[in-house]
Amino acid sequence: MKDTYRERIKEEQKKLSPSQVFFSEGYRKLFRDLANEVAGEKLEQLLLYQSTEDGLAGWNDGKRIGINIDNLITGSFLELEQKSDSLIGILGHECGHARFTDSALRKVYVQNMLAGVWYPDAPEPENEDEEKALNEMDTCLAGKNPVVVPLLTECASYISNLLNDVYIEEKMCSLFPGSIKKGILINRRRNVEWIPPLKELLEGNSDPVSVFLKVLVQYALRGYANSWNMESCEMLDTLNEVKQFVDLSVTADSDLIRYQATNQILLKMWKYFRNLLEELKQECQEPEENEEDHHIHTPRYPLGVTILPCKICVAALPTKTVVNISTAVSSSSASVSSRAVWPSRPMQRTSPQTVCGPLPLSRRMRTAFCR
Repeated sequence: MKDTYRERIKEEQKKLSPSQVFFSEGYRKLFRDLANEVAGEKLEQLLLYQSTEDGLAGWNDGKRIGINIDNLITGSFLELEQKSDSLIGILGHECGHARFTDSALRKVYVQNMLAGVWYPDAPEPENEDEEKALNEMDTCLAGKNPVVVPLLTECASYISNLLNDVYIEEKMCSLFPGSIKKGILINRRRNVEWIPPLKELLEGNSDPVSVFLKVLVQYALRGYANSWNMESCEMLDTLNEVKQFVDLSVTADSDLIRYQATNQILLKMWKYFRNLLEELKQECQEPEENEEDHHIHTPRYPLGVTILPCKICVAALPTKTVVNISTAVSSSSASVSSRAVWPSRPMQRTSPQTVCGPLPLSRRMRTAFCR
């Protein structure tokens, strides 16, 4: 009789949809209590919402935190319990940013890079090749090169965000070694699982910058690069050179150290930028398909650390349902409204990165070369 009863419970559980569970009053209370516990005094509002359009798993703007129930990371897990663990991990990640990330300093770093200025300091070359590389980078930055500056800024934003993510996740796992740590780690594993081995990346992608960033993500999130089917290559040597900066970023209490580490990694990567810039020069000689689209700038590298599979099919129609949960203990039940939520700082972007071929080149970059 007990086995039959348990089987009936399991069958009923299978009928539940994620939205039925995660928007229920009990689950909202769980999230509210967790947010109050782990975010500190900075959090004023927690938003649970569904969106297959905004491409985010979670975000925070310093006072509010948003968790996308329909994000692709959580959706990739089959069981409701796993999905719940994933959402709690995303909540822990965003609460970590609320506690430990200096959003104003991040803005200063990106603005300086866009202005062609190293912040907090220029990277320090370790050999003659790096001295030459630094001179080339300084020339491009000082001259406000319309191709190099946007590209370096995008990569700097990507790398600094990655280093910051790893730092705040390590802090949160140390402070909350239970469900928060469990959720963070399963999301990390899923991110890394979606990145192919290095040999496949090199064979299927002509953009060396994109390939190295994926390898860097593997090491930062899991402590190794997936190169099981190759003994050695030049890119692994470069990864070994930058490991010290990633490792330093995990433990350093100052965001300035992580931004300086980002600059050092950019210097080590400059040889890959050279190859990419040569490719862009060749691309600009090809006729444009649509001259009217020259002003459109599509970032090559996302601002978060999510790397998705090559192909993702979403059958569900896009929806946007937002549940506003006040973090005050005495608050009333959460209200539901259907409005868009526009975040200030994304944690994870779920824009697919094609790994079976080169990433689309920015028309703005190609146009700049042709002027």
